[in-house]
Amino acid sequence: MELSFKQCLRSQQLFPLEVSRILFAGSLISSGMLSQLCLPSVAQTSPQQSEIPTSRISSSGISDLEISIPDATSQVSTPAITGEMIPQIYPPESDINSTLVEFSGGISPRFPKVLKPKPSLPYIFYFPEKMGREKNGDKYLIAADAVDNLNTDVDANSDRNSDPSSNPSSDPSSDGLIVLPSVTELSDVQPSDWAYQALKSLVERYGILSASPKFRGNQAMTRYEFAAALAATLDKVEGLLGNAIGDEYVRQDAITVRRLQNEYASVLKEVRERIDTTEYKAAEVEANQFSVTTKLQGQQIVGFTGGSSASNTVVSRTRLNLLTSFDKKDLLLTQLESGNNGGDAISQEQRENVNLLGSNGVFANAGGLDYTDVESNLKLRRLYYQFRPTDSFAIAVGAKMSPRDFIDKNSYGNNESLDFSSGAFLNNPLIVQNQIDRTGGAGAAINWNPQNSKLILRGLYIAANANQPGTNPNRGLFGDSHQASLEAEYNPSNKLKLRLQYTNAVVNNTDINALGINAEYSLNRNAGVFGRLGIGNYAGFNTSLNRDFSTYPVSWSVGVGLRNVVVPGTLAGIAIAQPFITGDVGNATQTNFEAFYNFQLSDNISVTPIFSVVTNPDNDKNNGIIWQSALRTVFSF
Repeated sequence: MELSFKQCLRSQQLFPLEVSRILFAGSLISSGMLSQLCLPSVAQTSPQQSEIPTSRISSSGISDLEISIPDATSQVSTPAITGEMIPQIYPPESDINSTLVEFSGGISPRFPKVLKPKPSLPYIFYFPEKMGREKNGDKYLIAADAVDNLNTDVDANSDRNSDPSSNPSSDPSSDGLIVLPSVTELSDVQPSDWAYQALKSLVERYGILSASPKFRGNQAMTRYEFAAALAATLDKVEGLLGNAIGDEYVRQDAITVRRLQNEYASVLKEVRERIDTTEYKAAEVEANQFSVTTKLQGQQIVGFTGGSSASNTVVSRTRLNLLTSFDKKDLLLTQLESGNNGGDAISQEQRENVNLLGSNGVFANAGGLDYTDVESNLKLRRLYYQFRPTDSFAIAVGAKMSPRDFIDKNSYGNNESLDFSSGAFLNNPLIVQNQIDRTGGAGAAINWNPQNSKLILRGLYIAANANQPGTNPNRGLFGDSHQASLEAEYNPSNKLKLRLQYTNAVVNNTDINALGINAEYSLNRNAGVFGRLGIGNYAGFNTSLNRDFSTYPVSWSVGVGLRNVVVPGTLAGIAIAQPFITGDVGNATQTNFEAFYNFQLSDNISVTPIFSVVTNPDNDKNNGIIWQSALRTVFSF
């Protein structure tokens, strides 16, 4: 059959011996499609003969054929497509000697149809109380999930051309073939490289929209980005080239495509495998996901602690969060909580009497660890729905809300799982009433952040006993205990934030009015200072103290937050506070000191050594000085 084909070629005196025709003939020989070249329909598509220098090469099966090869200065005419002249990008001259592989209009076994990965959940929601290392913010965050990125962390030393049959040009012993570089030898594809220009021309010529974003001006592409763009291009142009192979410029594109196929075969194979894996995993996640609209998150805090006059203990708290969204502007938060009712050295002293300033204290949450004294029974900790009527206005309503989720935030002291562990540094106890915040209650909150404004306004009303009916005035939505708060935040610069606060509350039959200020200043990217100050008026018969109570307490705290201390990615802080300064409660003033150093071991695990000292716990000088150390481990999932 090979001999008859040569005779057929020599009998066609009307045909010029152009390089594209002979190369195309070579590809047909290798694929067993010899008879197609002798068909009259093919002969009639021959372009006019051009003056091109010729040379003699050897190719398997047609050793005596004279083949025309364009040199570097040869000009090959290109037909114009209506509206513009399409530029031609040709492979280097050495490519002419490459063995051509089968390329037809159907799906090639070498390049099966590229499967498009299905997108994962398009939105990720973070509720106001951060679970890990998310940035502080009053508003729930909606972050688009990138679904078109491929993982490019690949072992570059793996054998990518182990099958010579799949890449004929990898065999240096083949007659007339060049030796292509292995995948491990390939670096980034530069805009000046012929492959970059060739693929870009194909993308522009055939309108491959899925591959266009890979070409970012004059920026280089990694070999995997290039392979992904090439795979998308092959998927689109394979059928087009097969159906129009008689046209001159299409034949040139076919040569270019084959060259790219050969040179990047191993990377293309790996990209296709990863896409298939991604699609399989996406389908598996979709089939086994918890809910179409609900996302499940969890957090486990385990603290190993010991201190003066106390045994070593383990403190644990577990939270499960169901984050539900029905559109892009709302969030339904359901939080379940359970603990081991653990305690520490500081809480041991504060629990001996009334527990005025401990984690479950009457006047403040100023114990050693905020996650102590959590009941072992599983209970509903938060339940509220947050939505946005406009882009600048947010509303939250619910049956279980905590004031700390909406007011008195601070970038350096606000999250017991990330920074300071004592409540004395997480909130101002006069502004965020502990008896309401610790248990939660029904209510509503608003947040107004006008566009292009440095001012943010917040407000809330929460009642702890709103679920209790009856004629008792201490029950119901407006009974004891409840809190109404306003906060105005002003950000004169990116470094300074000021928050002015007011709280009116009734707790334990005591009327409370308090003013507060919350400020933070960023010194640089790795350091900042913060502070809180509150002044209040407490009046009435306090049912916890069982006596008339009238006082003007003061609360303050100052601290320093540090990042990347010694080890990149770490977080550290030092702070001091006096949570409740008054002469009407106790015979001294409690002072809290805390230092921590947070190591983020992974996206899901952090470890934090903590050292705390409290003098005169519960405003009682008889309690002396209590110190304790703790190792906090947080698992987020």
